[in-house]
Amino acid sequence: MRRYLVLFGFLIIFLEYIFLSNIIERKEVGFIETIFQNLIEQYGKLDFLGCFEAASAPEVVSTDPMRGSKAVPVYAPVIINFNRDMKEVKIIISGMAGDVEATGRTATYKPHTVFMPGKNYEVTVHGKSVTGEEMEPYSFNFSTVDMGDKLWVEVNLRLLQKVVVYRGDRAIKSMLASGGLPGPENETPLGFFTIKNRGESFWSEKFKEGALYWVRIKDDYLFHSVPRDAEGNIIEEEHRKLGLPASHGCIRLRDDDAKWFYENVPDGTMVVIHE
Repeated sequence: MRRYLVLFGFLIIFLEYIFLSNIIERKEVGFIETIFQNLIEQYGKLDFLGCFEAASAPEVVSTDPMRGSKAVPVYAPVIINFNRDMKEVKIIISGMAGDVEATGRTATYKPHTVFMPGKNYEVTVHGKSVTGEEMEPYSFNFSTVDMGDKLWVEVNLRLLQKVVVYRGDRAIKSMLASGGLPGPENETPLGFFTIKNRGESFWSEKFKEGALYWVRIKDDYLFHSVPRDAEGNIIEEEHRKLGLPASHGCIRLRDDDAKWFYENVPDGTMVVIHE
């Protein structure tokens, strides 16, 4: 079949040449036939088949996490790599919601919330290449790390922003929160952290604000109450922003929530912050 396609291609090319050149004299046609025969003899050195074959359907070549992975962190993007540039990609993960971004041969699924620990997740991938070929659906699974009965904290900076405290795979408290404003000077750091230390109150001369019940995430990034002025009064304008980006990078909580967090979440507790 390959040889016939190539010969057919040659035939079309030379018939077009004959037509456009209005060749009717036998000796000229003989000249064309000679060239045509030479091309046929050189067939093994030529490859015109790409002009006549349809593009193949795209395929998944790798995933992160890999098929069957175990002890996957409770928050991580899911990355799919293809053998073709992709126009559309749909990634479905059981029991989850998320956003998909496809660029070139890579698609990234960004979960809206954490994966539950010690659970198996099924992933199904659908897609279409930039040239319109649809892939066969691709499925794989992975399982997340088992947290046992440990306490851990999710800071979700999607709107409305919130802090959720878990024990193992069970949420025990959810709190409205405010993370950092956009921009490099105020953004809350993303990733995994462990709680360091704590105190009952602080005052920032730099920002002319203070707060109660602070718990350190890292460096100067803290969980704490709604900001206070120099007299210790709640700054109501800042209080009304809870749930929205509002801070200089810290995680703000209502006063009663900040006190609960301060009293119940010990040093060394894992914290995951994501958007």
